[in-house]
Amino acid sequence: MKELQGQDNVLSQIIDYLENDNLPESQKEARRILLQSADYAVIDSILFHSRITKARRNKMMGHYQIVVPDALINTVLKVVHDSPLGGHCGINNTLDRAKEHFFFPRMGKIITDYVQSCHLCQIRKVSNKKTKQSIVSFPTPAEPFQVWQIDLCGPYPVSPNGNSYVFTAVDMFSKFMFAYPLRNKDAATICEALYHMFTTYGVCQTLISDRGSEFTNKCAAELCKLLEVTQEFTPAFAHHCLGACERQHRTLAERLTTQVLKGKPWENELHSVTFSMNSCVNNSIDFSPFEIIFERAKFSADAISRRIFKRYTNGHANVLSRIEFQIEYD
Repeated sequence: MKELQGQDNVLSQIIDYLENDNLPESQKEARRILLQSADYAVIDSILFHSRITKARRNKMMGHYQIVVPDALINTVLKVVHDSPLGGHCGINNTLDRAKEHFFFPRMGKIITDYVQSCHLCQIRKVSNKKTKQSIVSFPTPAEPFQVWQIDLCGPYPVSPNGNSYVFTAVDMFSKFMFAYPLRNKDAATICEALYHMFTTYGVCQTLISDRGSEFTNKCAAELCKLLEVTQEFTPAFAHHCLGACERQHRTLAERLTTQVLKGKPWENELHSVTFSMNSCVNNSIDFSPFEIIFERAKFSADAISRRIFKRYTNGHANVLSRIEFQIEYD
């Protein structure tokens, strides 16, 4: 240790000043040695650094640290970090362990770079740094068809018409769902579905989607720019931010499955299933989407069933009346 300290250009100047009171000829170097020498001491021909005891834990340790020359810095780092006793600790623990016995200039910077460049630590340890974009809540719309969440569902088995995807859009005010079958999910096909939705329900103010290439392409951006529609994108790998669409996808798959198991093509039953979903009460708003949009429940499946029953029993009104009279007075 004595020989390596004497061979170090920086440490040798400090040792020479402390032992022989010699300063370098350069005024700048001499000033540096004078300022630093107060923190060093030579004990048994070995240079030590005086520990700064600010923390309570440091007061329990020795007063001096061995000054490590540049030639031994990597050896010390391997001992306090890479060895089995070092245990590949993090930056703070490695720095704390090294400070117990050793000192060298720019200690914090060197240890930080060493730990961050350790390959074994990088492939095994989990980082606590936030690598995902922060989740921001979208404002609640004030009226129907103002804000839509859009997504794709599929791929499904290819239908007789060649469709394998379903473009879905959920109105964030009424939870009304729009479903449109697609052949593929390229930019032109998605824009066709968007145009069909806009011409049916009107141009909205905001579209919320994930960051799939089918929604972030230039074609969709130009269509929204032309119609003055704002595009909002959810953070990557955060599917719960499209919770309205994802929940409707689950229900859509459940109800389509019951029809497909009966041997019916899924595309033929898509609009019927969508109708049934829009006529059911949504738990988040306690009303069905039809009731909110049309302000009445006459569009429900029950209402249609009553109409069909009335149509087929209209010719037997007298028979039904006699049966009801007999039941009442028997």
